[in-house]
Amino acid sequence: MVDIGLRNAHHWLWPGNCLLCGARVPSRNDLCPACERSLPRPAWVCPRCAANDAVRGSEDAVCGTCQKQPPAFVGTHAAFRYASPVDKLIQDLKYHGRLDLSRVLGGYLAQHLAALAEPRPDVIVPVPLHASRLRERGYNQSLEIARFVAQRLQLSLDATAATRTRPTAPQTQLAHD
Repeated sequence: MVDIGLRNAHHWLWPGNCLLCGARVPSRNDLCPACERSLPRPAWVCPRCAANDAVRGSEDAVCGTCQKQPPAFVGTHAAFRYASPVDKLIQDLKYHGRLDLSRVLGGYLAQHLAALAEPRPDVIVPVPLHASRLRERGYNQSLEIARFVAQRLQLSLDATAATRTRPTAPQTQLAHD
């Protein structure tokens, strides 16, 4: 397990620099305007699984995969595509103990969800880690992000509503867009 306190101390003691490029930013900002604009926001995603490699159709058309094998959930929302530079932020949170990034990523997700013209969910349920991965990492990054989303949107958080029954491949092994 990483020493989370020491790794995050620098970011709490010396705020005011962009988390991606290091440029000075106004107080309470995490990214400079240029890096903010570089975030890979999806133009169109499947409303069911949030995959952005689907053929674009009408706004509520689901992708071919969800049409063939509908998932057990109704919909998914993603503030960003898993691409540079967001992939680095996620990897730093997951593998380098950068828990300060859960506030940043949670803030962007809460902002994205607040802007939707849909009813808000009743509860936020973070994606659970398999017990072996949780022991290895020492924390669940999804839960850490979900805390900020639930707080910002004034929603309930239920970290026990879902369980992971089998280990899965690390996200770093997934394909990028």
